[in-house]
Amino acid sequence: MALLFAIIVLCHREKGYRAIQTSRKVLMSKSHIGSLPTYHKCIKDLEKLNYVEYHPSYHPKLGSRIKLLI
Repeated sequence: MALLFAIIVLCHREKGYRAIQTSRKVLMSKSHIGSLPTYHKCIKDLEKLNYVEYHPSYHPKLGSRIKLLI
């Protein structure tokens, strides 16, 4: 729930856009997730429940693209 709320807050800051581009580090700090396995489990769970569409970025400077589906 915390990760979903962090994504919603970031979408709201982007003037209501449903798609954001952000880094894992930002999402982990906003949702208070401390470990990478927990983050990946939560993002996969959100994808399975059709709350978000997640497109990871493997570029060190660009963030992953996340689209809010709810």
